[in-house]
Amino acid sequence: MTAPERTTGEQGMMADMLIQAFQHFNDSTAQLQQSYRRLEKRIQELKRELEWKNRQLKEHLTLKEAAETSLRNILESLTVGVLVTDLAGRITTFNRGAEQLTECSAETAIGMSIDELLCLAFGQGSAPRLPMHGPCKLEQVVIRDEQALHLSFALSPLQGNRGECLGSVIILEDVTRMRHLEEQVHRTNRLAAMGEMAASIAHEVRNPLGGIELFASQLKQELAREPAKQTLVEHILSGVKNLNRTISNMLLFTKSPAPRFEPVDPHQLLEASLVFASHLVRYQHLRLQKNFGAAGVTVYADALSPLTLTSVQEL
Repeated sequence: MTAPERTTGEQGMMADMLIQAFQHFNDSTAQLQQSYRRLEKRIQELKRELEWKNRQLKEHLTLKEAAETSLRNILESLTVGVLVTDLAGRITTFNRGAEQLTECSAETAIGMSIDELLCLAFGQGSAPRLPMHGPCKLEQVVIRDEQALHLSFALSPLQGNRGECLGSVIILEDVTRMRHLEEQVHRTNRLAAMGEMAASIAHEVRNPLGGIELFASQLKQELAREPAKQTLVEHILSGVKNLNRTISNMLLFTKSPAPRFEPVDPHQLLEASLVFASHLVRYQHLRLQKNFGAAGVTVYADALSPLTLTSVQEL
């Protein structure tokens, strides 16, 4: 009787333990399912964050590519030459403006030293020597196709984000036209100064010329009965007129007065010119034949200065 009762108790204990084990397994399974759901939720959150980061990265890359393209387009659109060198003086950037000024392609120039490029572009004798340290600016005249070119070189150090020196930036510019314009300005200033001097000289010369012409005219009247001497006086008067005409032409050239345009009848202008030239026509024994166009034509010009035509209209 005792042994069967222990067996039944043991079976009860084993059943309880088995029930507890199943309960523990169920609890663990429930916890595992909750952890899995939390993990799945976290994975979804991380996936959304990753997708958002990827979109941001793509946007940043797109903006960076657009900025690089814009900077490259700006660099290639500049009319001046832009060259970038590393610390060893080797060319790393060479834009289209530099290609045009040096007549050297970017494929050939990149990797060369700046001294080699300048010797190749402008010759050993006229190639400028650029210092590779510190900012500087210099100008040099080089000969290309038997023409003098004024080239300006501006060099500045290329700095990194921390201020360290990464190389040099060289700006190459053709200033030939600017120098020619400066020469024209200097020439204009000299002409203006010459005009002031001519006006002063004309004032000093015309005063005695007026007296000479007055006295010669009176002398011509007094020598009316002496043709030989009167001829000499006429030579004096002719010389005075020629000298006065020369002074007037010099003043007209140096002052360069602004024209005053107004409607002018070209027939009347030509008739007036023929009247002034009539004594030359008679002296040279010339014969004139006038053949004007149709009447009623107006020319917009300055009749008092050398003829300047801007428009013609038929009335």
